[in-house]
Amino acid sequence: MNDSIHKIEIASEATAPVEPQKEKESQAKPSVHEMSSAMRWLILHLQILRKILPIFPKEMNEDALILMKKKLKKFLQSLQELSEKDVSHDTAFLLQLSHRWSQFLQYFSPLTIAQNEEKKYITEFLLSLHDTPRGERYSLGYYLSEAAGETWVPVPFMNLLHNLFAEYQKEKEASTLFRWIDLLEKYLEAK
Repeated sequence: MNDSIHKIEIASEATAPVEPQKEKESQAKPSVHEMSSAMRWLILHLQILRKILPIFPKEMNEDALILMKKKLKKFLQSLQELSEKDVSHDTAFLLQLSHRWSQFLQYFSPLTIAQNEEKKYITEFLLSLHDTPRGERYSLGYYLSEAAGETWVPVPFMNLLHNLFAEYQKEKEASTLFRWIDLLEKYLEAK
């Protein structure tokens, strides 16, 4: 008798309507745009921590913070260069941009910025970097984190940089690139 009950359960499972795979995936995870900003901030920092935590001591000393800000300033200089000239297809620039991002990440510590007032500037920058362009599968933050420009040069990465340059030329202060430069300058100028 137990076998017949078991067979009925199996048969009912087999005849249950099968939902398309896409529908299941969309129900399983909310999109980045549906998440609250606090949740995106947490996910971003957990992803960064997962990649870089083994590098850091438990507490970041003042010298390491100064070095991190120097590396971030170099990355900022690359963004400023992009705002002045379309270097999106210049392999030397792509290598430099990616290398400077990697250098910054080597010294970046979310634990340190969480203790400072200026965390809102760097947090907004990081969230925007990992959400640009909106609605796309891969963000500029993704390409930079995957060393695009150093070990590989994907066309979408170059196109993203070109679009940032073009938007800056057209909209100046309303552009994403202007906002990033402004946020990083405010972060670096804060004490």
